[in-house]
Amino acid sequence: MHIIMRIFVALLLFWVAGCDTEHVLIHSAEEQRVVLFLAVAKDGQIFMSNSDSKVTSDELPQIVRDLLDSSTEYSFVIQADSGMDSQAEAIREILYAAGVDRGHVAISKRLEP
Repeated sequence: MHIIMRIFVALLLFWVAGCDTEHVLIHSAEEQRVVLFLAVAKDGQIFMSNSDSKVTSDELPQIVRDLLDSSTEYSFVIQADSGMDSQAEAIREILYAAGVDRGHVAISKRLEP
């Protein structure tokens, strides 16, 4: 199954089960991949799931390059609040420029309470 499809199936299962989606580890016979979440808040702040802290768009390329230098395979899901579509697209372009493969980035809308 394509990696993006596996990511969305895993997200759906976690959401339905009410589990924390801080990060998801996807296993298959041929690969092991960690899915990290980047949350874009309505005020434009960016939060990364593996650090629980705010990151800036200037810091993001180096953080991603450091992750990609490790032996772990990563995919990224950008969760954007309503109205933050252009910010999410900009973050996706930052991830691509930092070396993330185009098939390993997805954007989803964050559910509002």
